[in-house]
Amino acid sequence: MGDYLANNAYGFLPVPIVITEPAIGVGGGMLGMFLHESDEEREKRKQHALTSLDGGAQLLAPAITVAGGAYTDNGTWMALIGHRHTWNEDSIRYIGGAGYGHANIDVYKRFQGDGFPGLIDPYAGTLGIGTESEGFLIKQRVSFRIPNSDLFLGVSQTYSSFSTTVDSLSLDINDRNLEMSNLGAKFDSSLSALGLVAEYDTRNNLFFPTKARPWLQSIWYTILL
Repeated sequence: MGDYLANNAYGFLPVPIVITEPAIGVGGGMLGMFLHESDEEREKRKQHALTSLDGGAQLLAPAITVAGGAYTDNGTWMALIGHRHTWNEDSIRYIGGAGYGHANIDVYKRFQGDGFPGLIDPYAGTLGIGTESEGFLIKQRVSFRIPNSDLFLGVSQTYSSFSTTVDSLSLDINDRNLEMSNLGAKFDSSLSALGLVAEYDTRNNLFFPTKARPWLQSIWYTILL
């Protein structure tokens, strides 16, 4: 991937998604990664590629946009878009994204007990809850480099809104079944959060660094609406 980024001036990278999660079914999707750079950045990268062993792979990452979606066989689906950009020779960084989705999730809880001699027999069973959720999430962060250092300070923001409906309830105890459907119990929730961010980043490559690791610490103030 590093070689691809180094050798493509204005590229597109498809990223397949495979889903095999029992709670939401089997499915898949696709993400498209679009790589952007200006004429000046393109020429700089090409010159570096001709004179370095890494082929320019360690240059600052270009602006990146990601968009895509996924679907499973139980009707769960999602769509998302995100963008990362840097300015002034990586002195300002922005990353943000948004997603919308619908999830049909069946949740199961197993339980068992010894009962009570003479009154309650030993028991074992499963509680199942069928839920349906839909909503969106927006998340973004902007940070500024402290001059002549690898330390960034910035702010972050998150907002989400989801609606969840409990459609069905099932109870299986010692091979005895109880099922309730079309319950229609609905719960709405929204969350808004602001945060302060400190990041120390000495990586030599965004995707596959050969040395150093990033350090990120956040402090959030969250409001549940």
